[in-house]
Amino acid sequence: MTSSLDYSINSSSINKETSNLKNHSKLLQLGLSNSKLEQPLLNDFLRRLHRSKLRRLLYCEYKSRGFIVTEQIRGAVDSIISPDKDNSLDSRLKSVPMHQVFLCKCGWLLFNPSTLPCGHTMCKHCADENLFCIYCGHTIDDVSSPNLFLVHLLSTWFPGEYQSSQHKLDAKILLASEDYELALNEIDICISILDDDYSAFQLRSEIYLKLENYKDALVDATKSCELNSECGKSQFIRGSCFSHLGKLNEAIDAFQLCLELEPEDMALCSLVINKLDSILSLPDTGSKLSDSDSSSDEGVGGKRSKLDTSTNENTEPSCRHASSSSSNTSSTTPSNTQANKSYTDKIDVERRKNDCTEAHTPDTDYKNDSATKTENYVSNVEEKIHGVPKKLLSEEDFECKLCYELLFKPITTTCGHVFCKNCLLRSLDHNVTCPICRVSLAGFLSNPLKPVTKLIEDILSLFFTDEFGKRRQAYMSRMERLARVGKDEEVEIPIFVCSIAFPSVKCPLHIFEPKCRLMIRECIESGSRKFGMCVPQGDDGFSEMGTICEITKIQNLPDGRYVITATAGQRFIIQQKSVEDSIDYAKVKYFCDEPEDLNNETFNAASRRAYDHLSQYITSLNESEQDCIINALGPIPQYESNFSHFQHGVPWIWWGLAALPLNFSAKLVLLKSKCASERMLSLQRFLRFLSRMQSTPNGGQQNNTPISQHN
Repeated sequence: MTSSLDYSINSSSINKETSNLKNHSKLLQLGLSNSKLEQPLLNDFLRRLHRSKLRRLLYCEYKSRGFIVTEQIRGAVDSIISPDKDNSLDSRLKSVPMHQVFLCKCGWLLFNPSTLPCGHTMCKHCADENLFCIYCGHTIDDVSSPNLFLVHLLSTWFPGEYQSSQHKLDAKILLASEDYELALNEIDICISILDDDYSAFQLRSEIYLKLENYKDALVDATKSCELNSECGKSQFIRGSCFSHLGKLNEAIDAFQLCLELEPEDMALCSLVINKLDSILSLPDTGSKLSDSDSSSDEGVGGKRSKLDTSTNENTEPSCRHASSSSSNTSSTTPSNTQANKSYTDKIDVERRKNDCTEAHTPDTDYKNDSATKTENYVSNVEEKIHGVPKKLLSEEDFECKLCYELLFKPITTTCGHVFCKNCLLRSLDHNVTCPICRVSLAGFLSNPLKPVTKLIEDILSLFFTDEFGKRRQAYMSRMERLARVGKDEEVEIPIFVCSIAFPSVKCPLHIFEPKCRLMIRECIESGSRKFGMCVPQGDDGFSEMGTICEITKIQNLPDGRYVITATAGQRFIIQQKSVEDSIDYAKVKYFCDEPEDLNNETFNAASRRAYDHLSQYITSLNESEQDCIINALGPIPQYESNFSHFQHGVPWIWWGLAALPLNFSAKLVLLKSKCASERMLSLQRFLRFLSRMQSTPNGGQQNNTPISQHN
């Protein structure tokens, strides 16, 4: 015996709580009367007390009212559901074999796995049945083809499980079409291939329920619970079996466990409520309720009781014999011949559905010697890594078909192929088709959501830790470097050769060139959203001066182009130029305005006149010209007289210089200037010149000519 507890338990309170248990006299004999309780016995007592909570609540309602209504059932169910319980898939798979990580939320090994636009992967038949992702709730508009990479991987690593999934799917289709005997034959084949698949026993239990073979249904439901004690649906089926066998108390206890395992599954909770309502609404059913412990239900985990064991021993062989004889007898009848034909047609239709998306795929996709690997898989002496035979793990199988390196940030196309995200997007910058099967990916490209396929990324990080870690480190180093653009002069900045942007003035840009698309994607991905912009100069070069632009708005066009709005900030002078991945880079030196003493009435009056003159000039333009300027640069900024507050220049002066028709050479001179007052005086001169041009005959035509600095 273990040592007794360090604390005493009040005998009267314990006796009151245990009076409803059939074995309370045994508890008293073992030391409860001495106010001391052994720890294992106390744990067992508390476990038994908790597992019958739902039954006790319903019992109290019946005793107090004499009847039970749906609202009372719903209230009792709500008290069972615990929102604090961690029922996430990750928490359930912490201590299971590696291959169970490949389970869909339906409980099956991923069969014809389909990767959704949100990046999650589920069985194709599950995706077809749902209008949203069962992991994140993302709406499913159009289910993509099976992920060919994962199909190859799963069928090679787990051939038995993958083959049995086909039979389970066939059985599920037949069950839905009420061909129960044929469905039973299919699921028997599945169990003969894999006898430890809890979902197969769960499905066979459902078939037995339809055939009203409740004892065999209970045996299979209990077996399913033993194989997976975390599945709430198996407990629900088990409770249904108990209810059909007239075991009301055991049924309610199973339903309680179902609710505790799946508190967030509202559909399953509704089924429990409806089932309890239908059971308890029968005449005199409430009188059968008991608040005592259920003797035939061994524990919360659904362990098989003596009754279940005897049922299994007595009924399962006869059931197998009955099923076999029924199959043999029915095969000679015309009706069964027709049923078999119907069954074959249904299975063929479903298989054609699963395979139709692969018709365009070349036979060479992900080619390797699968037969040899499958033979190696069944060898019992092979070394395994996380449940997968070591000989089946090949880095070549995880190579990107574009860069021929280990996949990094794997992304799945709508046609089911997998590439590195960056490799695929760079390929689509030139040709909007799949690099393998040449199917159009215009719809895929227009979707702004292009998340990585999380399941494949998890596999890479688990099985190829070193190589995947190196690729991740290289990527992170590049992103960290780009994140320091505009902050660190030691970091080379990407250069977009296009035009001149003045500080604090917004600049709309149309990004269509492949190398520029890549640059914008990396700027967004790094989080800095910054790049340098210079004006073209010479044959293949660009100016020695420019500004740092920060992306404030971005629009993805369906063909992969971008329309962005950027705001210029710091100015820089280029020290050294380089090229990487066809993108221009430069090491730069930042500069800003020199301090000036401009706090005098004369200068303030001059700056005010310049601002008013600028406003009058913009107002004098026709409506289309005004709209063009405002759409490109935004409205004119507010007047500011204190120039010392702005390190990179007064916004309204920069805006005025950007709005005037100046040529690039004049703009470069003004951009290089470190004197704010000099730029204001230049703005005044340009405005006076434009006013004179407007007052002369044909001034409107001459006004379109860019003004040079000497004007």
